[in-house]
Amino acid sequence: MGERVALNLTMSLSGIATLTHEYAEKIADLPAQLVDTRKTTPGLRLLQKYATQVGGAINHPIGLDDGVMIKDNHIQAAGGIGEAIARIRKTIPFYRILTNPI
Repeated sequence: MGERVALNLTMSLSGIATLTHEYAEKIADLPAQLVDTRKTTPGLRLLQKYATQVGGAINHPIGLDDGVMIKDNHIQAAGGIGEAIARIRKTIPFYRILTNPI
């Protein structure tokens, strides 16, 4: 029984990595990056995100608690993008900037 579970898990992760690699290859010459999402199978998030990374994608933040998203209403409430960023930097110990061209 355990062997079948391990085999199914390995095949699933291999499929994710393979398909991710195919997509990454298709956009290799474009000024774009392939980024995964948080939408994963419950309990398998870290494994599935690792599979996308092996395939050539960049990992999006793992959960809602490990990143900050500044939206238009936040910028307006803070009085501008600079002030919104300054407030965030005062309250979180680590940040990274993710850009979304869309």
